[in-house]
Amino acid sequence: MNSSRRSPPFFRGVVMHAPQPIHFLKQIGMGETALEAVSTNDGPNSEIDLALRDLLAHGFPPSGGPSRREDEPTCWTSVSLLLETRHEGCHTIRDAESFESRSRVHQNHSLECIGQMSNAYRYRPVEGWGFSSGGQLMGGLVPDAAIDSKDHVYLTRRDPPAILVYDREGRFLSTLGEGIFSNPHNIWIDPSDRLFCADVDDHTIRIFDTSGELLHTWGTPNRVGASGHPFNMPTKAMASVTGEVFVSDGYGQHRVHRFSADGELELSWGEEGIGPGQFALPHDVCIDPRNRVLVSDRTNNRIQIFDRDGRFLEQWTDIMAPNNIHIDESEIVYVAEAPQRVSMFNLDGQLVARWGEEGEGPGQFTDPVHGISVDSRGDIYVTEVPHHADRVQKFTRT
Repeated sequence: MNSSRRSPPFFRGVVMHAPQPIHFLKQIGMGETALEAVSTNDGPNSEIDLALRDLLAHGFPPSGGPSRREDEPTCWTSVSLLLETRHEGCHTIRDAESFESRSRVHQNHSLECIGQMSNAYRYRPVEGWGFSSGGQLMGGLVPDAAIDSKDHVYLTRRDPPAILVYDREGRFLSTLGEGIFSNPHNIWIDPSDRLFCADVDDHTIRIFDTSGELLHTWGTPNRVGASGHPFNMPTKAMASVTGEVFVSDGYGQHRVHRFSADGELELSWGEEGIGPGQFALPHDVCIDPRNRVLVSDRTNNRIQIFDRDGRFLEQWTDIMAPNNIHIDESEIVYVAEAPQRVSMFNLDGQLVARWGEEGEGPGQFTDPVHGISVDSRGDIYVTEVPHHADRVQKFTRT
């Protein structure tokens, strides 16, 4: 690796290189600027420590601050940093606010930061999950994953179409929906363990129990709805805490529908475009704890947020091709992004973590990241499509 400057993927700003990089420091959320420092040296005078000191001495403008040239110093000394250490397959991600200018890199390649630390996330990829003892190859492309109350993992398989069920250790349990689905896409499981699955090619939403019994079918199988009405290649269905069900619809049109708990259509909104309330591809829908409707507008590279009546509230744009959204019990929003990465936000849209890279090793992604779900222990399941079968990875929280 040479010492020339370049812009890293997804970040613009200053980059410092050293041979055989171990430690990475990235500044995010600062508008158009970012910094990545790479170091192989340990100790209080390591390059990563010096980079921190220099950063805090000169500062970058916080979000909303005045713009500046990359080589023009500013006077801000209170910054928000995302700190990430990678070693031996582990991903350690921490968010530090008002970070002080002291850090230490230890011989075991852990990064200790003296300052206000919060939201530490540490994951290790589980090699061979689903394939080892008691497991079974998925046997096809896997668009999405969902978790029930027992931490069983439900995977949609595109072809042959079905839902595959595994326990959290990766042991295969059962197959659901064979002979019913045409092309199962995104899946969601409600607190009563009912499975809601969008069938893209069948133009339906199928609702099952965990034994595989088909409870309801919304839409007419193999028939496209009238223009603007359900369904035309729907992508996801999810219910709010009040029981209303929202459907992103989808590949064939640019709509979101709201249904009563009994499946009666109450409201639809959306049209093709790039403005607020318009969609290029509403690929996923998710209801947050504030009863807001989050829609992944994939081709427009954003998540749009609405109230339950379809009124536009805001949008998050620090996102690339969002495929899937999951919100865990601690109110962290996980976004599966096609360019081989996962981003994590709080409910206010502030980025707290981001990771992922293209590759064939454990923890890397060969295909676009498509589905994501998190179990009760904080472990993450990530799926990939559309080129390679059996692409499901588990990242266990440590």
